[in-house]
Amino acid sequence: MINEIHNEGFSMDYDFLASSIAVELRRAQILAEKKFESVFGRDLLPGHLTVLVLIQNNSGSTQSAIARAAGLDRSSLVPLLKNFEERGFITRRKAENDARSNVMEITEGGAIFITEHKPKIIELEKFVETKLGKEKYNSLINLLQDFQKIVE
Repeated sequence: MINEIHNEGFSMDYDFLASSIAVELRRAQILAEKKFESVFGRDLLPGHLTVLVLIQNNSGSTQSAIARAAGLDRSSLVPLLKNFEERGFITRRKAENDARSNVMEITEGGAIFITEHKPKIIELEKFVETKLGKEKYNSLINLLQDFQKIVE
């Protein structure tokens, strides 16, 4: 078993965690977020864009459905939605069939925001695909999707 993880020119002994999927996923997520931030700054986080795209492509969905699809709990989604409303990216209204639920729709401003950022997102994905190679990139996507199904 490999006990060391090499990191920026040094290595640390992680003992039994060196081969932990959870540790590697977390480290990969942190690095991916840093790369994302280097392109977009703190104004846009990967999870934020995911929520906007889900709202755009699933117009009229409830907050609960969007939260589930984005892997968030409702309590962390609500402040984000409020921010999107304040920025003019979405509208929220009561669901016709359930007054306890809100449904959301993207606004023209939200659609423009997504359109403006989409090329950079695609460029970031292409960067990773180029570095890994198409086969490894596709394998990584498939493995992560399989992993999510296992731990759901």
